[in-house]
Amino acid sequence: MSEETDYTQHVIAAMDSYNIVTSHRTEANPTEDQLAELARNERHLWLKMKDEGFVAALSAEQKANIEALNISI
Repeated sequence: MSEETDYTQHVIAAMDSYNIVTSHRTEANPTEDQLAELARNERHLWLKMKDEGFVAALSAEQKANIEALNISI
């Protein structure tokens, strides 16, 4: 018997990561901590976008915004 995953919390966490990525990418002089946080959050988004169920739970706008980051790990 397969359990369905409720991706609501996953989407909320991913959008938090999205906000961190967009914020840190615009920093003129990011600190080492910010660069590390940026890398962690980019990896988080990259991994989440590999999950078809997660991607299906995103709105079209959320999906487009994450894809526009062009994250490659």
